[in-house]
Amino acid sequence: MDRCKISSNNSELSMPALSGARQSWRVLHRNRAPSSNNPSETDIEPLSISYPLVDELHFEDIRDVPKRIKIDYAQFNIMEPHFISVKDRDLFYLNENNKKAIGIATKDKLRGEIVVVRNGTHGTPYDCGYRGKVNSVMSGIGEHTGNNNFFALAPLVVPDSYSFQHFIDGLLPKIIQAYDVIKIPSVKILVERFRDSIVLEILERLNITGNKLVYYEKGEIYQAEHLVFACVAPPLHPLLWQHARNKMGVIDNAVEALPDNVVLVTRKEGVQMNGRHILNRDAVVNVLRERYGNRLIVLHRGIHNLGQAIEFHKNVKIIIGVHGGALYNSIFMPTRSYVVEITPTLKTGQSVEGIAERIFWYQSNMIGQNYWRIPVQPQNQWGDVEINIPDLLTVLDKIEDLPRSES
Repeated sequence: MDRCKISSNNSELSMPALSGARQSWRVLHRNRAPSSNNPSETDIEPLSISYPLVDELHFEDIRDVPKRIKIDYAQFNIMEPHFISVKDRDLFYLNENNKKAIGIATKDKLRGEIVVVRNGTHGTPYDCGYRGKVNSVMSGIGEHTGNNNFFALAPLVVPDSYSFQHFIDGLLPKIIQAYDVIKIPSVKILVERFRDSIVLEILERLNITGNKLVYYEKGEIYQAEHLVFACVAPPLHPLLWQHARNKMGVIDNAVEALPDNVVLVTRKEGVQMNGRHILNRDAVVNVLRERYGNRLIVLHRGIHNLGQAIEFHKNVKIIIGVHGGALYNSIFMPTRSYVVEITPTLKTGQSVEGIAERIFWYQSNMIGQNYWRIPVQPQNQWGDVEINIPDLLTVLDKIEDLPRSES
């Protein structure tokens, strides 16, 4: 059983990581320390844990939250993608960043921190990444003036998190880590204004509704009597992604047989992020239709209603697509399902400019899915590709453990 190490006032409790958390907090609550003379800290002793205790620490008031919560995450491995050839694998390793990503996560990417700052100020510049520093919200402490004053505020202004894609990989893990603090009724959350309605649906599943959200305006200063610094979270960790899936309502029946549906995601002309089209789309669809019949579903974009997305993707065994936002919907697919990503890749091993070339590989690792990578030389600067159909069929044969004919 996973165990959690909790320290407070030099006392140490060791108990199951989830089921013992409520008892551990009751001990901490009784040991509330005398009020600190430091206005930048609350008066609750620091808390160190080794597991993100989502829905287990039941704070009723922001003033009951420890002044600093430190979280040490367990190590995990980033597994190498699956390739159909040594040539494809070698091309992958020409990219030095791919080499560095393989293996056990480094210690600096296995820490989390939540700090409650008294009379804190949020302004610019502000780093809401895993390297962020709490002193970025401690400057400018003083009298609250203007309209942006709050009793309790958690600034989570993550770049590009207005979109579904970067909400999933940038903001949602931080929300999950800090969930037991930011769900306190008096805590507001400062975020970018969301473009995609599915993000608001996800937040509703977490009981974070519109009255808790404050939309960030560039150049504005935000002050709070209790400012929650919650930016330091692992950029990747399986526990955070799995908790996120659970909170969204993704039911993972890991012991059941995988479903049968196969999805090909493509892009229509004129989409917001143009490029990365499948130039031989009709030929690819015809081959896949011949193979899978009515089990093949062709999508031109992701599904932007949360309930529909979860219901649809729970029945998907394999998703195939060129790198693009629709592949983020694989977060709703079962564990052990298959993600086949076509990556526009130059002869140097680098991807075309402007794509997060490792995100779907990472995401599959976090969820426990099988990730296959097919590098394809882009036909132009926009990353349009012609899929090598024999290579794609080889991947599908390997997935289904079927022998290929020699013809």
